[in-house]
Amino acid sequence: VVLIFWGSWCHACHATLDGVKAAVQAHADKAVLLGVNTDPLETYKQLATAENISWRNWCDEFNRGPISAVWNIRHWPTIYLIDAKGVIRGKDVPSGGLDKMLADLAAAP
Repeated sequence: VVLIFWGSWCHACHATLDGVKAAVQAHADKAVLLGVNTDPLETYKQLATAENISWRNWCDEFNRGPISAVWNIRHWPTIYLIDAKGVIRGKDVPSGGLDKMLADLAAAP
């Protein structure tokens, strides 16, 4: 699982999303992308339609929403890599290194 905390207001998120989506798509047989979006719900709905957001997202409504608070998110985007057993294998994973990390996890016994 690739879990990304992101928002439309975050310029770094926009720069990161394409690389994250590409890495997950390259490993679509073993990887899934989930998101926590920090926009107000109506903003997210408009964004999801306009940008064709195709992965499951939870709406946290603002950057210190309850989900972001529980995960102690301090900056956006924050990307986690979680293995099939639920173990966090990476936090603040750079989108450029995500493809290799996904490949390594897929190859692990």
